[in-house]
Amino acid sequence: MKLSYKNIIILILTFFIILFLSNCNSIIENNQVKKIIKKQLKSPFKIITKNRLLDIKKISFANLKLNKIPKIISEMKNLEKINLNNNNLENVPDFLLNLKNLREIDLSYNNLNIIPETIFKLNTLQIINLNHNKIEIIPDRIKELFILKELYISNNALTAISPEINKLSSLRYLDISKNNISNLDDIHLPNLSYLNIDNNQIQFLPDSIFTNQLVILKAGKNKITSLPDNIAICTSLNTLRLEDNNIRIFPENIKDISSLKNLNLSRNNITYIPKEIIAIESLENLWLNGNNISNIPLSISELINLRKLYLDDNSFYEFPGALFNLRNNLYELSMKNNHIQSLPDEVNKMNLKFFYLKNNPIVNLNDKLLNWKKKEISEKMNNRLSGRNIIIL
Repeated sequence: MKLSYKNIIILILTFFIILFLSNCNSIIENNQVKKIIKKQLKSPFKIITKNRLLDIKKISFANLKLNKIPKIISEMKNLEKINLNNNNLENVPDFLLNLKNLREIDLSYNNLNIIPETIFKLNTLQIINLNHNKIEIIPDRIKELFILKELYISNNALTAISPEINKLSSLRYLDISKNNISNLDDIHLPNLSYLNIDNNQIQFLPDSIFTNQLVILKAGKNKITSLPDNIAICTSLNTLRLEDNNIRIFPENIKDISSLKNLNLSRNNITYIPKEIIAIESLENLWLNGNNISNIPLSISELINLRKLYLDDNSFYEFPGALFNLRNNLYELSMKNNHIQSLPDEVNKMNLKFFYLKNNPIVNLNDKLLNWKKKEISEKMNNRLSGRNIIIL
């Protein structure tokens, strides 16, 4: 069929009318936002159409000092991930409900006083980052995010968490560190694998937070004085961080956690290494910095898998001979900021690759140790030191 000149003109005009109506450039007020969208589309054309916006699966409007979320986002109906961190946002508008495929949203470093109501309506969300805001409570509506897997809400002003959070059976990661929480009694999340409660006002760790799915527990910088017997239920626990507390009581059955490899007990006013800790055969890395320990028991030889031991800032006046029982497996030893004046020759027989002794009043070193020191000096510009034995003084 042969088109007439008139029909061709009509078709061309129709095309441009459609293009004009679908052009989104005019509704994008922020030039930085417009530039980011064009970059995401990788388009040589200046026109941003609604159809092209459907191609965007993830986008970042971070660090733009935005006071409100750009409305153009509502046209990105296939969006799965959006980064809005480090702006000046105080709310989240309802037009985000158009994003039926949204899986992840980052609203960290904004000015949110509450978790916005719109968030609870976005029930496709799996990851939410609300770090560094001013939020005071996790409300009952949190239960509506029934497929949520990761919630990050550290560095806020939290004082309370609704027990309705326990209905989030898919939740695996929860970070509520650096808040004002004092009580966790109502929290029971059986499928949680990562829990960070660092830097709060917690005095007791309730039985309810311990599960056989928990892999990493960070509870440093609180007011904890003891660990409950129920901790042994954590048969998957790999890392336990308890630095900057005042823990003196350890349950005997902590040794039954055969998966525990990393234990941090720095700055807990400990004067000796508890026998319950030495009984944890699976330990590979042990932090005891900043305590008041002056001696190491011979029974430390039971830690047959120990690879790294940190004893900085304690009260050692001599090198503990018991450590020679770890000569074959200990890879890294740090004893900085103690009062050690000399090193016994037996140190040469240890298989250490990293040996840190900075700020000790050592007055005598045998020839071999001096050679180690010279080697360290020659390589100190390379932070990844190589060699069989290195002493850092």
